[in-house]
Amino acid sequence: MSFTVKQRSIINQTMNQFLNGSLTGALGMHFNVWDWNLYQLYGIILATFVKLGLVKDDLTLQMLLDFVIDVKKGYPDNPYHSFLHAVDVEYMMYYILIDLNVKDKVGFSTLECTSLLISALTHDIKHPGKNNLFQVNAQTELAKKYCNESVLEAYSCDILDELLSKHKFLNRLDFGILPDLVDQSGNKLDKICFLKETMREAIINTDMCYHFLLLEQLNIFDNNSSTCNNNNDTDDSTISSLHKQIDSNNSCIKEKKLVKCNNKLDASTKSKFLAEKNCIIIPKKLRERRKMVNILLHAADISNAARPFKICKKWSDMIVEEFFLQGECELRLNLPVSPSMDSTKTNQIKIAIQFEDLIARPFFEALSSVLIPLECYLETLISNRVEWLELLHFKKDKEKNDVNKHVDTEKFDFVDQNLPSSSNNANNSGNKSSEGFNLGRRLSTAAGTIEIPANNIFGQRSPNVRYKRHSFSHSSETSANRLNFSNTANILEDYHGVRNSRIVDEDEVMEEVKI
Repeated sequence: MSFTVKQRSIINQTMNQFLNGSLTGALGMHFNVWDWNLYQLYGIILATFVKLGLVKDDLTLQMLLDFVIDVKKGYPDNPYHSFLHAVDVEYMMYYILIDLNVKDKVGFSTLECTSLLISALTHDIKHPGKNNLFQVNAQTELAKKYCNESVLEAYSCDILDELLSKHKFLNRLDFGILPDLVDQSGNKLDKICFLKETMREAIINTDMCYHFLLLEQLNIFDNNSSTCNNNNDTDDSTISSLHKQIDSNNSCIKEKKLVKCNNKLDASTKSKFLAEKNCIIIPKKLRERRKMVNILLHAADISNAARPFKICKKWSDMIVEEFFLQGECELRLNLPVSPSMDSTKTNQIKIAIQFEDLIARPFFEALSSVLIPLECYLETLISNRVEWLELLHFKKDKEKNDVNKHVDTEKFDFVDQNLPSSSNNANNSGNKSSEGFNLGRRLSTAAGTIEIPANNIFGQRSPNVRYKRHSFSHSSETSANRLNFSNTANILEDYHGVRNSRIVDEDEVMEEVKI
């Protein structure tokens, strides 16, 4: 693709300003893709690779740019699954690795960082705007080709392979001194083969069907990091620390009480937190490092819910628009309407809170327990939930004043209030997935449809808990974005007062996502 002199100047100027720290515009958690034009976004993407020391000459830079341009062409003009989403995830991946220092904390090589940046940029390439469940139900050509398994993710992997065959820039990247790359049998691996295999596995794991497996792996890493144990020999059956933490909180029922409970850190918890601040987590086994790559790409992919509310709300707008377009298409084709995609049965606020309560919050809690710098995402998630609650109150007040509408707002149920514990679901043990989870409900997310286990214990924790493992005073974000927990308690108390403080019955929770 040929650029005008002005366009190329914008690309180079943006890249150079990013590299020398003089770029004007919000970065970090406040990075907003809609604030930049296409050529500025190209410059930012190039700068993330240059910053890692991967690009040493102009020819390599041009080859990388040609690749990025073709990646952009590969994204359809979907509301959500677009090139803008790809850039957002790629930049968030860079922010996590470099600005939050996760690269050094985990001990990633430049090869592994490269796999994360490229995977982030291409993980949804050619996404048709209709998720895997649609592909399978409609028995599309893609579903048939990939045997109904991680259909769109596998498709994106194949498109990436085609692009890398066309653009031969990987061998020109400067990876520096690399550790020995060997497989489990001790065989030496070629660096490019290693890179491609790592990217494919990471992209496949952005399928939401792997979410709970990634979460459980995080809990295993959490157990290891709690004692600064870097041998990573923990068995996969290790009971997660998150389970223990949640079980210990079962006595706290009301959210207001839970907020107070978690504001009090005992001496042992504070001591443990300080120890973890100085703990470096370096998985030595290749298999464990791959798992961490998968976890971090998934985190970047779902991070828009954990960004400052203006950005979070904009991404939510895009998600809901794409969801409802799919729902309309499913109705036209006489297909089952996917969860959260029937505009007559759900709304944006409910979709957003469902996603946070069941998916994003438990995941980022576990992630920030392992990687303390990422607590900024958890803090923002908690703050955003209050914003969604305030929008709900505004919506309810507006509906009360509209005499031409009849909306039963009293039945707005939040999905993670007092979900039944695993012990209450013992009789459901016959209905299990291949991973051993009790099948309960389905939830649509931007990254795909996920089975919510009926014995999902993560829902027991209040959505507005100050987590015991964290002290948000260390956050790199401004205090203006921090949550006033006394106000939170008041909002929650008002909300529960409307509903007579009753505990939500299992059958009443999240009706539209039942299987």
